[in-house]
Amino acid sequence: MTDDRYYTPPIPNGWFQVAYDDEVAPGAVLPLKYFGTDLVLFRTETGELSVLDAYCPHLGAHLGHGGKIKGEAIECPFHAWQFNTGGSCVAVPYAKHMPRKAGLAKWTVKNVGGLIMVWHRAEGAEPSFELPEVPAGGVGATERDDEWTGYMKRG
Repeated sequence: MTDDRYYTPPIPNGWFQVAYDDEVAPGAVLPLKYFGTDLVLFRTETGELSVLDAYCPHLGAHLGHGGKIKGEAIECPFHAWQFNTGGSCVAVPYAKHMPRKAGLAKWTVKNVGGLIMVWHRAEGAEPSFELPEVPAGGVGATERDDEWTGYMKRG
């Protein structure tokens, strides 16, 4: 006999909004929890967005809590390991060689109309469709169309 009280339906495949563009300035780091996984969203100094699995492979620090942007990488708050936007370990302050297996899973991320979107697929496959282009501020957010409002943010 199964206990249906705790059934959790599977997460569907598709694009999901995880933040607004104006919440992630260059140098910003945000912890996220989506798809049953801890993630970290950050924007490098040049403005590139990235979403990676959150835990440093060295000793398990959550990069979204205390991680700092150093140029084009995020730095772990424990021992200053650095990971680029692709999840590769690019710097270990006390090592001459990078650990071969040290890396973080990278999630596909897009900024569409001021919404930060992440692709989720249970099998880990690449996106099977692209998001349509949307003007910044949302559908209908143009100078000629004053019948639309901007995004209504929570809280």
